[in-house]
Amino acid sequence: MRTNGFDAIVAEAAALARKQSTASEAARVAATLDGRIDEETGIAALSRQERGLLEEMVRSGIRLEGDGETEADDDRTDDGWWLWLTATGRLAIRQRDADAGEGGYRIGKGCWPTPESLATADRLARGAAWAERSEFDDLAAELAQEPPEAVVERLNSVSDALVHLAPVRIYVGDRTYSNLGSHSNLPGKSLAVGAPDSVLTELSRTGVAEWRVEDAVFVACAAALLKSGTAVRLEEFNSRQLTPSALEAWLRRKTCSYSGLEIDNAAAMPTGGILGRLDDLAVQCAARRSESIRSGQQFYRYIQGVNLYKEERPLVPRVGPADLPAEVVGFLREEASLDETADGTFRVPDDLARALAEPAGDARFGSAFEQLLHGLLGAVAEATDSDVTMARGPRCLDDLADGSDSPERVLRLTTNENYCCVVPSHRFRERFADDRASLIKALASYSARMRYNTWHYLPDSMGLGRHHPGRDDWFFAPSMPDITTWSDQHHTGHVMFGVRHAIRVPIGIHFDGSYRPGLYDLRLMRAEEPPFELVDLRAAVAVGQMLTTLHQAMAAHRRRVTAFDNAWYRGFRFDD
Repeated sequence: MRTNGFDAIVAEAAALARKQSTASEAARVAATLDGRIDEETGIAALSRQERGLLEEMVRSGIRLEGDGETEADDDRTDDGWWLWLTATGRLAIRQRDADAGEGGYRIGKGCWPTPESLATADRLARGAAWAERSEFDDLAAELAQEPPEAVVERLNSVSDALVHLAPVRIYVGDRTYSNLGSHSNLPGKSLAVGAPDSVLTELSRTGVAEWRVEDAVFVACAAALLKSGTAVRLEEFNSRQLTPSALEAWLRRKTCSYSGLEIDNAAAMPTGGILGRLDDLAVQCAARRSESIRSGQQFYRYIQGVNLYKEERPLVPRVGPADLPAEVVGFLREEASLDETADGTFRVPDDLARALAEPAGDARFGSAFEQLLHGLLGAVAEATDSDVTMARGPRCLDDLADGSDSPERVLRLTTNENYCCVVPSHRFRERFADDRASLIKALASYSARMRYNTWHYLPDSMGLGRHHPGRDDWFFAPSMPDITTWSDQHHTGHVMFGVRHAIRVPIGIHFDGSYRPGLYDLRLMRAEEPPFELVDLRAAVAVGQMLTTLHQAMAAHRRRVTAFDNAWYRGFRFDD
């Protein structure tokens, strides 16, 4: 089920871009990776100089000539501006002898009709480059005036976020900042904190005056961005330019989106210049977001798996029982016997929770809860036309009890202390025909991966991420549902198992004296087209709300989940 990865997509898009006759069309193919991402997001990766040049190419209808691959092209000595598609999937516009940075594919040269028109483009490029450099210089100069301890605090906040987040890939001018794969220059999965190849390690050893201006911009803007909400904010600039002007515009738009009110410019215009302005705007943004959540606003994240771009969006109107698919409602009424209230919500009274903690009537399951969960996920799979649905969590809350008193014990728990119930749809099972062994292998592999995810989030879910000594290999527990398209490009597990489109609904409960975010979750996946739509996400969130009620009710009974390990899948038989 493994799928072709990101490198193949970039190569295919570059080859198609070379076949276009105009620079405009070639740039569109390259920037969108042949329509896989939207044009606005693709263009957002260009520097100010590149944007200006592209606008001029489009306005003038510039033709494309040469692809830089033939001997004749290599013999050219004239000046000009060339389109590139970098190995990181970014459209770039550079002069022929310019360094391609992160490598990639030379697409072709813009053929300017006259020397005068080329000279005009050159002047435009120099002016845009100067303006951007001036902005960078100003911010770097302000950062250099901060007390050293304040700079260290900014560096530490960025470094700490990076090692507990999914991969990032961010641009500042022509420079790339990433902790993904072979292009890593930031701490994360590929580089440890303090690694010699990490740019943050280099910066921590020198004063700001000795930094590249792009490095100063990245640190200052990333630190401000992290103040504007949750740590995952940093991922909202994946595959985009993170510059002072871009960040300021983003903060203003985002802040206004939370309440519809204008920014308090008096509070956002301190005497400290743009650095202070960005910090103050970020604080306003975080406050407005918190107010919005307190008032009942729901959010989700749209994730574009091709270029890692992630965007927080509102769920309007609020998700509720009306969003539950009819098939799921029927299952809950007829098979689960849950109590239904007048407004359509389902309750789990304590006597029912006690009954669910008892042995199951079906010998395939250890408890009635396991049987209920498996049946519910099957109904969700069919209702949402998913290939597979999954629900994960800790096997027994007794393992996590008194975590604040014995954090070392909780942090020593292994992936085997977690479960993931994986249920395929009928359509997915039919893909395997009579090859039951391959189907079981796939389901067990999904389950094992999700058991790892619970372990991965557990320190943060239990509030132990900052415990020392602790575990460094944890991620921030998810708090928002998300919907992902083209998920099988960079995510290791999704590449391996062919998860093209996915929905995740994190589920938290109150336990051991605190709220535990992301302790459980619900996931839907499709291996092929079409992608999930908003109606599918709303249905999944509604199911997640019902599962929250179920998990919270079951928390009082501490029944250990014994099913859903590899041996269980090997022995499981479907009803039909």
